[in-house]
Amino acid sequence: MAFDGKMSRPGGSARKKGSETTKFLYVVMAALPLAAGVALWLFLAPESLARLMGYFNRQAPEIESLTVVIDGRLQALAPGAVVEMHPRESLSVQSLQSNRWLNYDLRLYSPDFDISAVTGGASAAPLALLGAEAFEDPRTLRMEIKEGQAVVAAFSFRVSFTARDLEARGDEAGDPARKAELYRKALASASETPETPALRAKLIEALTAAGRYEQAAELHEEQLAENPDDVGALTSLLELYAALGDSGRQIATLERLIRLSDSLGRPQLSYTLQLAEILKKDGQGPQAAMIYENLLRDASESQRAVYLGELIALYRDARNVSGQIETWKRLLTVLPEGQATAIWSEIIALAEKSADMPGQIEGWRALAAMLPPSQNKANAYKQMALLLVRSEKYPEARAAYLEAAKFDPEDANVYLNLARLARRQGERESYRANLLKVTELSPTRFEARLELAEAYFDDLMFDEAKAEYMTLADQKPDDAVVRLRLIALLEREGDQEHLIEQYERLLRQQPDDKVAAYNFGVLCFNEKQWDRAVEAFKKVVSLDPADAEARAYLLAVYKEKGLIREMLAEALELYRLDPSKTVYRDLMANHFENVGDWKSFARMAEEVARILPADPAGWRLLAKAQNRLGLKAEEAQSLWRAADAVKNEVEPWLTAAAALAAAGDLKQAQRAYQKVLELDPGHEKASEALLELALKELQKK
Repeated sequence: MAFDGKMSRPGGSARKKGSETTKFLYVVMAALPLAAGVALWLFLAPESLARLMGYFNRQAPEIESLTVVIDGRLQALAPGAVVEMHPRESLSVQSLQSNRWLNYDLRLYSPDFDISAVTGGASAAPLALLGAEAFEDPRTLRMEIKEGQAVVAAFSFRVSFTARDLEARGDEAGDPARKAELYRKALASASETPETPALRAKLIEALTAAGRYEQAAELHEEQLAENPDDVGALTSLLELYAALGDSGRQIATLERLIRLSDSLGRPQLSYTLQLAEILKKDGQGPQAAMIYENLLRDASESQRAVYLGELIALYRDARNVSGQIETWKRLLTVLPEGQATAIWSEIIALAEKSADMPGQIEGWRALAAMLPPSQNKANAYKQMALLLVRSEKYPEARAAYLEAAKFDPEDANVYLNLARLARRQGERESYRANLLKVTELSPTRFEARLELAEAYFDDLMFDEAKAEYMTLADQKPDDAVVRLRLIALLEREGDQEHLIEQYERLLRQQPDDKVAAYNFGVLCFNEKQWDRAVEAFKKVVSLDPADAEARAYLLAVYKEKGLIREMLAEALELYRLDPSKTVYRDLMANHFENVGDWKSFARMAEEVARILPADPAGWRLLAKAQNRLGLKAEEAQSLWRAADAVKNEVEPWLTAAAALAAAGDLKQAQRAYQKVLELDPGHEKASEALLELALKELQKK
């Protein structure tokens, strides 16, 4: 658009009066019609007249100023001027001063807004023209004077909100991210004032609400750079690093808080405990342990218990068994005496895991000392004695067994173990006396009586040995070992040669005499006439295939002759005849085990289990072979059958449960441990194992 303006005109000089005056009048009178036309043109189309005159004058445009009114303030702006103003201040363009009459061919233009809103007497605020968001960042509005497309002059209006304006807009915004954006702009535009910390706090709060924890943390760090002793800022910073999951910076911040609290004389315990917890979660167990050790120095008894518990957990996570044991011992001095039993049980369990024999002995000794007279006290002494034997501390083991006998005098095993210790130490009289006690407490205990008989025999007490062998023979008439030993005693003074001769004669007369053939075989056996003994006992077997005694002698002869296959065949037949004769089963098992023939061992064990499924021994043998053959699942099932055959004993069920768990059959393992608890409700190991299996089941789900 064109603006009204005045162009400066060149002035004229004075002339002499006289003849020139007349000439001037003629000229004026001649120009009057022309002047009248120009005046009419000026009235009707002044701009076109100005343009025509400019065409002849051909002046380049020169802008002197642009007059504007900003919020009631009149200002003349030189070309290139920059004016600062608020978005709410009104703007109106009044006039343009240039070297052109009526500013012909010049127009006012703005690339940023509609120029008509502020010209021709109109006024408007930038806020109304472009909206508030346009000025959240400082913005420059440009006005240009153009001739055609060429820019002759330009004027700039730098429009911006104040920091308080931006803060107010942030207060009104609902979205935390939007609030943070506005507060940040307000903070950037504000000079440092007393209100600045409050504005920074608003920005931090908005950033935190928007989940921009890293940016909020950076602001806190700036704040702390100015005021390192700001506890509130450090506390908020700690929360932000926690939200970011940045354990490293959490640790550093807590260390700053601890140092600051120490310098200010304030309590620092809560920060220290937080630091220990974060170090623990960050896998820095040793550093966390150092913190708890330092805290223990000045801790109360209740606090000591807590800190020691934390140390135990740290050592457990680190699989530091010795650290756990020592800390449990320290805990004994803090907790009530009533908890000592449980603590020592934990110590014993840890010592067992680490194969710490002295630690186990110490634990059982402590338990035995503190338990009241009871079966549990006796069991503690027994466990201690067993470990002492393994540690080859025989005198101490003997003393422990003697203590166990005081509280469980009916346990024959205690006296059997005392007997074995006496034998080891060469105390033959004590050895025999304890074996005799075993037979008194358990008269049908065949192995113990057999050991007693052997002890009498070895000590040349033949009459006593004979009496015991006679009892054994009554208990198991078909036991070949007992019979052979008894025969040896009965025939110590016999004439074997004449006995053999008589039996030969009798058999020639009565070849089908089973008793004669048997006795002849025995005599030949005693004289080690193996071939004749074989013929005799084969004759007995041919007359009576179920004659176990004859087969037993055949087995012994085959063994002496080194006929292993025949010996094993007879052993199997003997076991089939009477599965209670476990010596034959054991003979087969020992042979196959010694030669490492586990497949044959397994076949034999399957036959044994088939013959007598109610005998747990067969299932145990089968499980042993399956173990060596790597058949873990089958082994576990065999051990289950063995435990089921015994039914009311804890140990077989424990063994089966462990095997089932190792084979991955967790449900059946749980049932096995339940069997243990049915037999012994207080069995700690079974309870712990059930809990572990339940956790595994949950993890699978």
